[in-house]
Amino acid sequence: MVSGSRFFGLRGTKLNVAVGVIAGLDFLLFGYDQGVMGGLLTLGSFLKTFPEMDVNSGTTEAERNHISTIQGISYIQSEFLAIKDTVLEMAKGSFSDLFTMGKDRHLHRTVLAYVNQMFQQISGINLITYYAANIYENYVGLSPFISRILAACNGTEYFLVSWIPVFIIEKFGRRSLMLFGAVGMSLSMVVLAIANSVNEGKSADERNTAAGIVAAAFLFVFNSFFAVGWLGMTWLYPAEIVPLRIRAPANALATSANWAFNFMVVMITPVAFSSIGYQTYIIFAVM
Repeated sequence: MVSGSRFFGLRGTKLNVAVGVIAGLDFLLFGYDQGVMGGLLTLGSFLKTFPEMDVNSGTTEAERNHISTIQGISYIQSEFLAIKDTVLEMAKGSFSDLFTMGKDRHLHRTVLAYVNQMFQQISGINLITYYAANIYENYVGLSPFISRILAACNGTEYFLVSWIPVFIIEKFGRRSLMLFGAVGMSLSMVVLAIANSVNEGKSADERNTAAGIVAAAFLFVFNSFFAVGWLGMTWLYPAEIVPLRIRAPANALATSANWAFNFMVVMITPVAFSSIGYQTYIIFAVM
């Protein structure tokens, strides 16, 4: 077997981005609650599969065997030592270390990781992910059946586009893709605000068809920009900017921002649409 042929040939950063994409899409496939339960059910298998766990337990020979299986070669030593050093370094950190400002600037890096996850959610992605069918029906003016079909297509397109950064991240870099996605999402929200303002408050017979088509299309466009710049990247970037010793607690804290602001966006969206209508998009365009 050729080294690296496992996992579709993805290794290193590309494999991390792919895992981030899948983690970011879990709510589309199963929902967060089911995902947590699935994680608990598969934890035993996870512990037996990944060599880092064997280092923690002291079973270094088992780890060597696992690495050899993943790489497709009979024996490997250098990667085993690298993983061992990484795990031992990560074991040194504590939650209180996140708030220190020594030469490694732990607090600065932790804040960046937290804000990165926060901005992923206040971009407005879950405004579309959770309420796409409702938006198509009540604000674009499509029939209930067509609205559900488009919502399903929107989610499918979102999933497919999310694989693009896996293959271009090393060429364009994290910062470039995130800036590209942020600008694209902001402009998409502006277009959505304009298109929806044309038809707001009008009956089905009075609606402007062209504006409705533009609004429907730019829900897809927004998702595409998000998938390329912020879906997987938001899970990769925090892990890369913090030192190994605080990686686990820093990423745990950063992930809490994702959940907290996800909750906020999902809860305020129906109220915002009901109160200020198309101006909801303007708020997210600015954010």
